[in-house]
Amino acid sequence: GGPMEVQRERFPALVGSVFILALLIVVAYQQQISLASSSGYVSVETAEAGEARGTMENIPMGGEAFIGGKEPKKRKEVTGEENKELTDDEFEKRGTENTPEEKEGTGTESTGPQIEEKEQTKTSGESLGEDSKVDQNEQKGGDEKFLFCYAVVMNPPEPTIDLVLDYMSECDGHMLFSNVSQPEKGIKGIINADMRVPVGGEWSSALNTPHFWKVWRYMASDPEISSFKWFVKVDMDTLLQPRHLARLIRLVGVDYHRNSVWGDPIPGPMELFSQGSLSKFGQKHIEICDKQMDMLTKWPQEDMYIFMCLRALGSSNDEPRFEEWRFNGEIPDEGFRAMERQESPVCYEMPGEPEKRCLDRDHLRPMVGFHPLKSTYKMETMRNWLAYEQEKQEGKTKNQNEA
Repeated sequence: GGPMEVQRERFPALVGSVFILALLIVVAYQQQISLASSSGYVSVETAEAGEARGTMENIPMGGEAFIGGKEPKKRKEVTGEENKELTDDEFEKRGTENTPEEKEGTGTESTGPQIEEKEQTKTSGESLGEDSKVDQNEQKGGDEKFLFCYAVVMNPPEPTIDLVLDYMSECDGHMLFSNVSQPEKGIKGIINADMRVPVGGEWSSALNTPHFWKVWRYMASDPEISSFKWFVKVDMDTLLQPRHLARLIRLVGVDYHRNSVWGDPIPGPMELFSQGSLSKFGQKHIEICDKQMDMLTKWPQEDMYIFMCLRALGSSNDEPRFEEWRFNGEIPDEGFRAMERQESPVCYEMPGEPEKRCLDRDHLRPMVGFHPLKSTYKMETMRNWLAYEQEKQEGKTKNQNEA
């Protein structure tokens, strides 16, 4: 009946309870492992764990792991069996050696992407509220790799090349692609084929997917180019306003790690997609788009190929719905003559339409791109017309400040 007798009586019960509890824990743990294995998912600590320990995210086993909602920065190299899909030796080496034309002396210098060093414009950070999804560091601009602009040019290049290069200088980086390198023009010769392509298909358009296929593969495998956040391809008859595009991308506020495109379908004259899209393309286009879905045969037009391929890889259409962002329409010669006179609105007649069309400068000025402008005269006239009153006002303000 003493204290020692009571402890002796309780000790076996205590040991038994501990044993049962330990057994239950082991059984529960085994069931959890079994469930995770059978479902194909495993819990992994997210990239934000340093800030919030204990937050877990389920990531499929055996597939691509997207930690914290972002794609891994390390990209799959284009090697092995995938290289056998390439159509020429130059691109099998992913642009690391000169093209045959360059070896013959037509372009001996290495042509890398043109990286712009400029001050950040005010437009990139204007109209952003406190609730914007934009990283505040991105608004500082300067040397950040935000927007990369590119185009595919003929040989010899289109007459508009100097104007295109001029506005591309407002991008954070840019490059032109063709079949022969011309370093003085920023042209990289990686295509190694005749730039003239047949016209046909449902829309009687250029059947140019093979040329652009090489360009996208080159961009995805190049560490300098693929580190940019957004990519816009322009046709050589398109006037782009890069600062307006950068402003609008930031207003939309989509994470560039996502597979994001603008347009459904993507507009051929001005194709915008994200770093996440280019990364997905580099990793999966041969397996999914080319082998499984035979898109190189089904979509010989580059704009439809890249749109359908990125959609098959899970893209989302994130183009802005709150404002018009591009102009696409024919303008007759009388409209450009009115622009030369700095008229606004510019009104003109179109065949088969009962009423005149009118273009208001203040309405069009914030837009990102204008197409088609198939001559240097038309492109330069449109550009000067859009900038006229703004430049006049800026000059007036400057004179007042000096006075």
